[in-house]
Amino acid sequence: MLTKTKNKPKSNYFIEKEMIELVRLYKATEDDAIFLKIAPILDTLINGMINKEFSYNYHIKNNRSDVISECMYEILKSMKRYDPDKGRLFAYINRIVKNTLIKYYTNSRKVRDKELIYTDLAKNSPEEAEDDTAVKVGLNNNGKVI
Repeated sequence: MLTKTKNKPKSNYFIEKEMIELVRLYKATEDDAIFLKIAPILDTLINGMINKEFSYNYHIKNNRSDVISECMYEILKSMKRYDPDKGRLFAYINRIVKNTLIKYYTNSRKVRDKELIYTDLAKNSPEEAEDDTAVKVGLNNNGKVI
């Protein structure tokens, strides 16, 4: 027999007021202990963004730890510029993460495209073209190697 469980309130991993206080403390002291309190929440936010917005992207999925590190670095760089009077911290960090993921994808795609172009050029080099021609001619002469 199935019993109904009461709907538990969904736990919110990002509590704005607490995070703003932690960020203010971190900005003032740059203490690693404070950052260690912030880091798991940021990690959850970054993974959530990857799962929601970039789940289709193999560049990001295959390099997940690099992407998370890149996002953490960008967030740390921008912490000094955050002003609570200008907007919510969640929106600020979310935008940094999204921009970093887009930048990472764009850069990795450029690298991949350059690698593909290089391999195409290497395949179509004149030396290889001559080798391919010799093999084709050899196969056309009834299996006799010239």
